[in-house]
Amino acid sequence: MHSKELCILTCIYRPDNITSIINFLKSLCPTKDSPVSVRVLHLIKISGRASPIFISHQMQKKTVSRRSISGNVILSFKHFQENNPDVVSVDVFTAISPPKFMHEDICTLALDELACFVVLPFHQKWLVDGSIESVDSTLRTLNCCVLERAPCSVGILIDRGNQVKSIFRESSRGPSLHVAVIFSGGNDDQEALLLAKRMSQQRNIGITIVRFIPSTDEVETDCNNVLDIEALKYIMDDYVEHPEMNYMEERVSDGLETSRKIRSLLAKFDLFIVGRRKYMVTPQTAGLDDMIDYPELGVIGSLLASMDTTERYSVLVVQQQVAL
Repeated sequence: MHSKELCILTCIYRPDNITSIINFLKSLCPTKDSPVSVRVLHLIKISGRASPIFISHQMQKKTVSRRSISGNVILSFKHFQENNPDVVSVDVFTAISPPKFMHEDICTLALDELACFVVLPFHQKWLVDGSIESVDSTLRTLNCCVLERAPCSVGILIDRGNQVKSIFRESSRGPSLHVAVIFSGGNDDQEALLLAKRMSQQRNIGITIVRFIPSTDEVETDCNNVLDIEALKYIMDDYVEHPEMNYMEERVSDGLETSRKIRSLLAKFDLFIVGRRKYMVTPQTAGLDDMIDYPELGVIGSLLASMDTTERYSVLVVQQQVAL
């Protein structure tokens, strides 16, 4: 995510993933100096002894019908590219394979295309009233496999009813998209900050860094803490030039207090970006580790995904590339 050109692999499981993914891509501020290269992988599962098929679609070579295989996906992303000429390039692929092999399709394509970030839709779908509409355990297993084996950073995109609100919706004043980065420290949270740094270049996006700090008086001096401070300094370089960027600190004594603080933020933001922070034990999340419903999202991500609320928001859980 440090390079000028951002190469992202996005995965589509269901038709309703398309709008959420495209709206997220819009928030990444593609420009001529810093374009976004998108690789779209439409995943279709087969069963039995049918042979796996991998298709590379040439988007501009021929007319595509919505009735053709992956037609709706191809046309939707083609329009996205056409609406962002010279700053967005798109290639669409289709993988038709048994679910147990789908993670290999994703990881291989990410490696072949030198993707720096893979975006996976969450396996669960919500209705607008906050109730759960559907759960796909096969997709959950797939996402977990990709998290363990991806050759780059990974994000799981959770849509709780707002389809990652478009930054181009009409707004009389102020930002069109309100983004909160929940920061407690560690590599994954630092990766989340880098993503927010890129988003902050879009003037109609408001970025708020919410840093949770233990209420104890102890000052950590380990390597991770030093890197956390450097990451915060890096993104806050834009603070003066970006009037819609804010920073706030919340002192918390344990996970329960963190949970209450996060709940108070739900109505204020459209998108939350959090690090997965696997295996990290900190005072800010103490007491929550055994209560999480979705370990693949980490403590804070699981908290945001499982909260009983009618608020409509999206969550991006980020995992920095793991050592393979």
